Amino acid sequence: MFKPTFAALAAVASVLLVGPASAAVVLDQATIPETGHTPFSGGVGFVVGPEGLAQVFTVGVSGTLDHIALDVENWSFLGAASDLRFDLLDNSFGSILTRNIAASDLPVFGFSGFDWADTLNIDLSGAGVDVLAGENLILKVSSLTGSDSAQNWRAAFGGTIITYPDPAFSFDVPPGFPGPVSLVNKFGFRTYVDTAVVPEPGAWALMILGLGMVGAARRARRAGEFSA
Repeated sequence: MFKPTFAALAAVASVLLVGPASAAVVLDQATIPETGHTPFSGGVGFVVGPEGLAQVFTVGVSGTLDHIALDVENWSFLGAASDLRFDLLDNSFGSILTRNIAASDLPVFGFSGFDWADTLNIDLSGAGVDVLAGENLILKVSSLTGSDSAQNWRAAFGGTIITYPDPAFSFDVPPGFPGPVSLVNKFGFRTYVDTAVVPEPGAWALMILGLGMVGAARRARRAGEFSA
């Protein structure tokens, strides 16, 4: 009959620590506005051109990317809208994954204001992109046509400028001009990370310690049985 030991208790504790505080998808980065409806009162945005716009961000929590929300709107009243391309890049601008976005999937700009719940969501739940807290990644959006389109990536709404610590870039520069160009304003986005599958480093250490102690206890018990 199995008797509880300190090693067994340590193993149980390690399993408990591996379980996240919340298995739900959590908010990693936030923009302004964070929730609800913001009445339109002017704002700043950048037209998405064929070479694209990019926003660097620092991952807030470790886990697997679930989806990314972009504050990109269809301003078709200003001209013809086009399909877009979304890229997730590493901190050297190397491609991690690419998604094409139909113009019809973009929220349409309205002078009534902005609802964050209606923003563009890029589903990454099946892509298996694991991220670590403190890691730098880059979001890039570009037009799939050969010219500027009527899509606008918001840098502010309701008169409030978004001020992330990470830089934003434009690749749409004059021919022969060195790019990308760093921008003063930052682009609206949110990343959502599922933390359910990634234990914290301390949890890994305790789990390994607990399993090792369980193994040692079993070997000691077997040695005692043989000597008896």
